[in-house]
Amino acid sequence: MALTVSIALTVFVFAQSLDRQRQEAAELGSHLASVLDHELTLRETAVDGIVADAEHVLLGRAKPTVDVTAHLVAVPDKGGYALGVPPGYDTAEVGSLAGLGAIPAKGSAHAEELDMAFALSPGFRAVQLRNPDVPWAYYFSRRSFVYMVPRVGADDFFVTKALVDEHFQHRADHARGRRVFWTDFYEDRAGKGRVATVSKTVLLRGEVVGSVSVDVGVGTVSALLAEHRSPYVHLHLLSSTGVDMIGEGAPPGPVDVASAVESVPSSVGDAHAFVSALRHADWHVAVVTPRRAARLRGLRESLPYGLMTLFMLASLLLLMTLTRSLRDLAALSVRDALTGLYNRRHFDDVARVEISKTHRGSVTVGLAILDVDHFKAYNDRYGHHAGDQVLKAVAGALRTSLRRASDTLFRIGGEEFAVVVVVDRPDQMRALGEKLCAAVRALDVPHEGSAGGRVTISFGATTVDATRNTSFEQAYQDADAALYRAKAAGRDRVEA
Repeated sequence: MALTVSIALTVFVFAQSLDRQRQEAAELGSHLASVLDHELTLRETAVDGIVADAEHVLLGRAKPTVDVTAHLVAVPDKGGYALGVPPGYDTAEVGSLAGLGAIPAKGSAHAEELDMAFALSPGFRAVQLRNPDVPWAYYFSRRSFVYMVPRVGADDFFVTKALVDEHFQHRADHARGRRVFWTDFYEDRAGKGRVATVSKTVLLRGEVVGSVSVDVGVGTVSALLAEHRSPYVHLHLLSSTGVDMIGEGAPPGPVDVASAVESVPSSVGDAHAFVSALRHADWHVAVVTPRRAARLRGLRESLPYGLMTLFMLASLLLLMTLTRSLRDLAALSVRDALTGLYNRRHFDDVARVEISKTHRGSVTVGLAILDVDHFKAYNDRYGHHAGDQVLKAVAGALRTSLRRASDTLFRIGGEEFAVVVVVDRPDQMRALGEKLCAAVRALDVPHEGSAGGRVTISFGATTVDATRNTSFEQAYQDADAALYRAKAAGRDRVEA
């Protein structure tokens, strides 16, 4: 009997290990995609600013300081013209300007666009100073010229009609109607390694005249992947066609990113992969776990349990003791030790299950995040012991106010709580939030670090039903964003 129970427990823990590994892989993919999206946003913001400067100049709202045509020189062997260094500037301040055809006449629309491109020099240099992984920043014109920073000689680089056509066609293929778009990673022609390009079109009265582009090296992305590398998973950054752009070699099989579902594993050769799409580029993070590595890890984690159980089940008394211990441990694993509420781990499990019910159209679920206002200031002033007592009191007030069996309250970290409820209408969340805020106010706990002089909470909520095919992660982000709005609006209030 002892051997049978030991084997059964080993199998159980092994299965739990595999489930946990899958959950960890899914969470890692979502996290990496979120971090990469943040990095892309920073680069896009820089490009947005440069494009705004360009359009201001073209519309006459800002005046360029240099007449570029006065400093152009013909380059007959290249069939075009190039920019010299204007008086008062040094080569570090001036980029390369190369164009096809004759030197444009002063005052022409072509010349005005040249002046505008030169005026972007400070913005281009600032982008490169802030981001060491940016080798090139440049403006491509449909009038067949390019202005790029840093400066290179005409013998090292000169624009061609084919290059202009390729530039706009390549970016059109990726843009899909967007003004801001990213290319996949590719090998830089100037030997700067693998880069991706973020571009935004420049408009003049609704017409595209050119585009501002910034090349971004692989450094930041490679560092992020290396930071999260482990012996059990392989990390890949995939293009829209599933091609590995940066990773630990090619995946063990083709990855169909088009049909991949967030948090649902895909079979890739002798491995399973969790694929998370980025919002700012047609890229995907793939967390690939070889099945053999997962099984070996599961065995390493489960065998000690089996051997320990075999030893402990030597007698009926020890078996009963172990059974009771495991039952108590299971109960403790979903409870917060301080407040007695359900903990963050149980919140993730319960919220996912409840939100999945909405996809079948059977229920509407409300998810709210609550935060004690200025809690750090409270701890600093009254001490951590007093802070613990406040958390217990707040938990008690919230628990008393939630009377329905379907209302579930959690402490998800620090001074932060969460509520998962079943509602009939979305507006019920606001009423619930007002009720909970009032319950905490009614405690009348003094708090000199708060605007109202007493302990309060802020409440952010969202609802999910069959009309919104929303994931748990998205619902959590929506509730968290609502909480931040409540904080920004002055705290002690509800946003739903």
